[in-house]
Amino acid sequence: IVANNATFNGNVSIAQTLTYEDVTDIDAVGLITARSGIKDQTLTAGRVVYVDSDKTLTDSSKLTFGNSGVLNLMGASGNTQLALFRTNTNSTGTAGIVGFYASDNHVIASMYALGDGDNEGAHLVFNTTTAASGTNPYSNVTERLRILSDGRVLIGRTSAYAHADADNLI
Repeated sequence: IVANNATFNGNVSIAQTLTYEDVTDIDAVGLITARSGIKDQTLTAGRVVYVDSDKTLTDSSKLTFGNSGVLNLMGASGNTQLALFRTNTNSTGTAGIVGFYASDNHVIASMYALGDGDNEGAHLVFNTTTAASGTNPYSNVTERLRILSDGRVLIGRTSAYAHADADNLI
C-alpha cells in the first residue's frame, strides 16, 4: 500500500524496517515499554534533561551531571545562581535547604534560610553533627551557627542572650 494518509482501527504489523522518517509527526497516546531505555540521539551524555518551552526534551551545557554525583551549574563569571524559592507566604518556614550526606545516606550537615517572621527577611542557619545517624537535614543535625536577618551572629544557640563584639572573641 502506498498512501499519504491512513487510519487503522485495529493492530498494525510492520514486516520490514520502520525508520525515524516513517514516524515523524505522529500523534499518539499510549504507554511505552522500553526494555533497554529510550535513546534520543539529540541529547548529550552527562547533561541534565528537561522539558523545554516547546515541550520537547532538551539539555544544556550549563547544567550537567558529572562523575561521582557532582551536579554542575555553570554560568558567566560570577553570575551562576542556584535559586531556591518559597512558593507561599509562610514567613517563618524555610525557603530552601542544602543537605550534605555521607556515603550511607546519613545527613552530616545542612544550611537553610529560615523566615524571620516577615515574608521579606530570613536568617541563615548552619547545622552539623559529630555522629551521623539519620537522613533528615532539619532534625538529624545540630544548629551550630545562625546569622540573623539584622546581621547579628549566634554561635551554638538559637536565640540571643548577650551581645558579643567579634573583635573581643579571641
